[in-house]
Amino acid sequence: MVRVQNPSHSSLLRWANKLRLTGTLCDTLVVVEGQVFQAHGLVLACASRKLEQSLVAERSSDLPHRCTLSDLSPRTFQQVLEYVYTGAVEVPRGELRELLTAAQVLEMDHLVKQLCVCVVRLPLSTFQQACFSPNHNGPSPTYPIHKLIFRPSTRTCGRIRE
Repeated sequence: MVRVQNPSHSSLLRWANKLRLTGTLCDTLVVVEGQVFQAHGLVLACASRKLEQSLVAERSSDLPHRCTLSDLSPRTFQQVLEYVYTGAVEVPRGELRELLTAAQVLEMDHLVKQLCVCVVRLPLSTFQQACFSPNHNGPSPTYPIHKLIFRPSTRTCGRIRE
């Protein structure tokens, strides 16, 4: 058996991101609170089981595909896109909870795990502000973080509408 490996494989996503930023070959429009994001359906489907289900269920030949996300801010979805296309995202501590909730709703397990590690490493006072402050959207201060992080697969805190 001979294994051939492309050492610059990650450059494929970097190139896909450049294409996305110019709107080139984008076949999917994601609408969040009226703001439209162009993306590549294949990339979204590979990153999110929820988006994969939504895009596969549509199966129309009409392009671009269109899906609307509710219970998510445009800023948070922009962070999701940045993570999907670049493999990294910088998030202000006060926005961790919203991004974590979005990652769970979109069923992006790798992002959920990485955010959980970040949250657990926060100093206690920052952790409490990031996860339980009533000034942020998302779960209420009485919603335990362990339920947010380790909920069963039937997620109900957000919805996707086709």
